[in-house]
This record gives sequence, C-alpha cells and structure tokens, in this order.
Amino acid sequence: MVLSQPVPWHIAVGNINLDISVSLDYYPLEDSHVFARSSWIGLGGAATNYAVAVASIGHRSSLVARAGGDAVKLGLIDELSANGVDIDYVRIVPHEKTGTVIVILVPGNSSRTIITIRGANELLDADIIPREKPNILHFASVRSRIILSYCKRNNGNDVRITYDPGGEAYRAGLEVMDVISCAETIFLNEKELEALMRRVGVDNPLSLLKNRAQRIIVKHGAGGATFISREILLTASPPKVETVDVTGAGDAFDAAFNAWMLETGDIVESLKAAVAAGAAKTVRRGSSNMPSRKSIERLMNLVKIEEVSGSLDSLFR
Repeated sequence: MVLSQPVPWHIAVGNINLDISVSLDYYPLEDSHVFARSSWIGLGGAATNYAVAVASIGHRSSLVARAGGDAVKLGLIDELSANGVDIDYVRIVPHEKTGTVIVILVPGNSSRTIITIRGANELLDADIIPREKPNILHFASVRSRIILSYCKRNNGNDVRITYDPGGEAYRAGLEVMDVISCAETIFLNEKELEALMRRVGVDNPLSLLKNRAQRIIVKHGAGGATFISREILLTASPPKVETVDVTGAGDAFDAAFNAWMLETGDIVESLKAAVAAGAAKTVRRGSSNMPSRKSIERLMNLVKIEEVSGSLDSLFR
C-alpha cells in the first residue's frame, strides 16, 4: 500500500506513563518471594502507545499529555522522539511525578494485574489540545469533561475524533453519551461495552450511535473483534500467534484501524489491519513496543472477516 500525500497526521490525547511489567509463573502469596521470568521498563499509557503505533505504521504522530519532571531524567521524552512521536504538545510539570503503571503478567493463565499511579496525568486538560486540525484526533482513557470541553470549543469543526474510553467506561457518568456523540469511532472491549450500556441504560449497542458517532468496534482479545454500525455488522477472527504480552494490543488495534481508514476508507481492510496489529503486538514484550507496518501487513491475510445478519444479541451473551 502506498501512503497518500501528505502523510496523514494523528494527535493522541491522554496519558504518558513509566510502565514496569514483570512476567511470573504464578501470582505471589502474601509475604512471599518469587522470581520473575522477565521484566520490561519503558513508555506506556494508552495515548502514548497509540502515538508510537501510528509512527511505526508511517503516519505523522503527535502526543498531547502531561508528564512529571522525572520524565526527562528517566529518558521517556527522548524515547518518544526516538520512536518518531512529535513531543511539542507534551507539557512537563516539574514538581509532579510522571504516571507509573506496574503490570504483573502470568502467561500461563493469560491473566494480568495492573497497578496505576496517575501522577501528572491528573493535570491533563483541554487547554493544551492544539487548535490545529489533524486528520485524526484520538482520545484514549481521557476524562469525559476534557473531551466535552474540547468538543464544545470546536463545535462543527472538521476534525475526525475517535475515542477509546478504557477504564472511563466504568467511571464516567451519563455525560459519556455526549462524548460518544462527538466521536466518529468508539473502541471498547466487551466488558467496557457492557459497563457503558448499563451506565447509560441501553440494551443495544446501536443505541449508542447518535450524532457524529458512526461505529463501535468491540475488541475481544484472542477472540478477534466485532464491528457495529447502522448499516453493517462484521466479525473478525484473528491469526494465531504465540502471545507474550497483551499490554498495548488494544492501542495498536486502534492505531491501525484509524490509519487504514485514512488511507483506504475501506472498513473491511481497516478491520483486518486492526486485528492484525493487535495480534502482532502481543508477540512483543512491553506496552509501547509496537509492531512495524510490515509485521501488520504480513498478518492481514490471515484475518477472517464475516458479515453477520440478524440480531446483535447472540454476539454478546
């Protein structure tokens, strides 16, 4: 696939973290001492992962985030630049600590535990989102009030907004419907979708599609993905890979879907790329250790897409 000119530009808004992940054979008991199989320390945060993934695909990538003064000393800002991410909109808060996430992985039972210290991420606000118009503005695990403030300020602009609420699907109030309504694409996993539907009191995902919202994409991990719109319902089965670390796979998924949609406008090809990207990320250790474009393209032909007729109910039982 040949990139169109000019190169598409994505701005990701959200968290920048220091991620510390360890892989264990089993969860430790209280007051016990266990040895890790392996460890990884580096960049993390959903928006950061998305920005790195976009740059790896070959698109222009910028990150809007708040980081503590230690981010420079720890080399996180240099690492962002080295990965091809524009850091002009990363604001350093000298007297705050950078967000930290500790991930405990147990590959034997495909489980993980995540411990989060938000740090400077709590200071993110809409004021640092630039007024320039990228091709995609992607919000990842961002508080609803920040997105609503941006949408109100930029009502009617021609920026394509995509939204992956992450844990906000559980925490956000009813205003999340207003957030969804100003986004074109909403990315969720199964549990997040269920929580969101309970929160807003609907029993059909299509009820979430209002105003600008065109599609919901539900990520099922090793089970692939479901694409939901008013016109079509698709399921995608992923290729089989040897999973090492699932952290960041959803962010790679989001980035690839958006990138291929900008390049091709083809939903099926974009869904294939997204599922392939998620699978390609899981064979790599570390949350922001994103796959290359070639790695994604090699797996795309192994993704199976099926159109589903009838009710959505059977897919989410």
